[in-house]
Amino acid sequence: MFREIRNRQALRDSLRENAAPLLILLALLCAGLLLKLYYSGAPDDEPRWLLAATARLFSIASGIGFQFQEGRGYLSGDGRLLLYRGCSGLNIFVMAILLVGLVPPGLRLEFSGSGPAPRRKASPVSFLIFYVTALSAAFAVTLLANTGRMLALLAAARIAPEALHPGALHMGIGSFVYLVFLILFYFSVRLIFQKLEPEI
Repeated sequence: MFREIRNRQALRDSLRENAAPLLILLALLCAGLLLKLYYSGAPDDEPRWLLAATARLFSIASGIGFQFQEGRGYLSGDGRLLLYRGCSGLNIFVMAILLVGLVPPGLRLEFSGSGPAPRRKASPVSFLIFYVTALSAAFAVTLLANTGRMLALLAAARIAPEALHPGALHMGIGSFVYLVFLILFYFSVRLIFQKLEPEI
């Protein structure tokens, strides 16, 4: 019974100490969901800020030029490729934002009553540096993952154009590339944070 009381007290103390990082995590969760809801009913040429950057990076990597078409998105010069809302990478951007919230500075929850573990505490400057860096990286990883996905799809279509159903190929390659990039991004953000966070 006393151990259970100590565990509850340790959890309450930990939640109290971690109020700011938990609020930031909640804010990022709300921001990601609102972003997703806002663009869920958007026309095919939105979100243009993501589509334009993706089209530019993909053009550099592939040599294929794109022109913006109102209401449709970005169409390649030969008319065979169309980058529209579903190709924007919004889902991976939202996931990357949420992953940033999982490694906030100072968040160290203690669920056992075995006593406090050695802790680090982040300063307000560390919070700012961490989130500016991580959220900028979330945008960059979105562009890289989306471009990598499209390059992989383009290569697969050239190698085995009839090997798989186009929808299955698109889903399989896209999911694999996104998963790899998100895992790498998560561990990179953790590493950046460990370098920035000062020791007590």
